[in-house]
Amino acid sequence: MDQDELPFLLFVGNVTVEVPTTGNTISLPVEVDQRLTDRDKIVVVPGKGAVELGRITGTKVTVVISRTLAVPLVATAVVDRTLPGTPARVVLRRITPWRPRQRREAVRLDIEIRPKSIARITPDGEEPIEALIVDLSATGVRLEATTRLDPGERLHLVFSLPTMPTLFDTVAEVIRCQERTYKSQPFFHLGCRFVDLDPRVSDEIFRFIFQEQRRRLRLQRAR
Repeated sequence: MDQDELPFLLFVGNVTVEVPTTGNTISLPVEVDQRLTDRDKIVVVPGKGAVELGRITGTKVTVVISRTLAVPLVATAVVDRTLPGTPARVVLRRITPWRPRQRREAVRLDIEIRPKSIARITPDGEEPIEALIVDLSATGVRLEATTRLDPGERLHLVFSLPTMPTLFDTVAEVIRCQERTYKSQPFFHLGCRFVDLDPRVSDEIFRFIFQEQRRRLRLQRAR
């Protein structure tokens, strides 16, 4: 019997729903209503995320089950409907089989981290820029910067995670640059992927993301 034939309940652990947005992915920690869930229908209690999920009926999302950090399971589902009652429950209709997720696939977390240092790499050396990490994954970061950069440019990025003092010395390549405006002042969202990242660093980031998702979910439950 393969894992797609097994009851969904056997795989329930730390569950998130990844919602695609323009140039980004929002990761929403959720609880699963085990009484209403079966192999083809996932009923989730997304807390404050119910508003976001409830507004995107018909949208394809990715459901991620991290029973262990080693082998998360993923499936594509469609946001079907919101059930009446409190707390709000959202029905996700699964449209693909469950499959193991490769650890290097992007599981993202919205978080603000001030880098220790960040500089554009040029033929003449390094040119410091001002930027803030606003989104983190094991494969890359999204930066909010005051400088426009072109796809293909590289950054020397040194940062640490909020829960540990270790500095990660990395190189990130710009994949896309999107201009934004706040109070008539332009700034730029830089989507970047890490280049030749040490697997141990990737593991640390991956572990931190799931720990932080669990912490946020516990806070939601306590409210």
